[in-house]
Amino acid sequence: MKTRQRDPVGLVLRTMPADSEFGRPAEGHPPVPAKVSLDFLEEVPGRRRKLTDEQYQQLVENLANNPLATPVTVRAIDNGRFEIIAGHNRVAAYRELERTEIDVHVVDLDDDGVERAAFYSNLLSNELPDYHRYLGFKGRMASTGKNQTEIAEEAGINKSIVSRLMAFASLPSLALNVIERNPEKFGVNAISELSKLVESHPPEAIAQALEKVASEEITMKHAISLIKASGKIKENKKTDPEIITIRRGNTTFCSVRRAGSSLRLDFANGSVTESLMAEIEDLIKRHAKATGD
Repeated sequence: MKTRQRDPVGLVLRTMPADSEFGRPAEGHPPVPAKVSLDFLEEVPGRRRKLTDEQYQQLVENLANNPLATPVTVRAIDNGRFEIIAGHNRVAAYRELERTEIDVHVVDLDDDGVERAAFYSNLLSNELPDYHRYLGFKGRMASTGKNQTEIAEEAGINKSIVSRLMAFASLPSLALNVIERNPEKFGVNAISELSKLVESHPPEAIAQALEKVASEEITMKHAISLIKASGKIKENKKTDPEIITIRRGNTTFCSVRRAGSSLRLDFANGSVTESLMAEIEDLIKRHAKATGD
């Protein structure tokens, strides 16, 4: 039985072993690779790892000249068909090469096991951009309800790795749109540094600097400098509260203090507060109903 292997950042599941925590050989299928017709393989949308055009063509060329080193991992579904868990790009390359069948490992997994296996097999790739690693962990946490510490334990990695990847989440949508189109250009170290500038610098300036990085006009280090030079977001000055004094004769009956969306009433006589409470509540309810219609 193969043992679990780790990549440079400690992610697991380099290949699906014949017997692992992610699944045992499916009953009725051999524990060694078996050949399956490509016509019997089904792909789940969103599970396939994204490759650049260059990476995909290199894969096709490699498989055109060399045997398949790592079988595709699948599980049996209805009507004698198989769901691809890991190896979507290898299957696509075989189809492009007009091959008719491919080596597979058939494993017995429940839905969560399939998600875990697909997730970690993709994250093991050294070519996978950090942004896609972030999306993978984000999706895994959303589907399981696990926090960063728990998901790090599941992956067998240090929590700090997951925490640093989550720096992508702090970026404004304009910046994420740039990264989405060019994920291979932005590593987690640079994004961690960039995340420190998000709250104090305009989203437009951040996105514009990242566009220059994506087009290779400047380096990420230069982009950080450009963003810092763009100037900080001006904080809204706090306005002085408006105070209205309502008098009864020569004495103060009530002070009304308005600041932004807050309204405060201070009565000179505490007993008045109790007697007016019901009337004030009714007034607010009637106003809410009128403005909501």
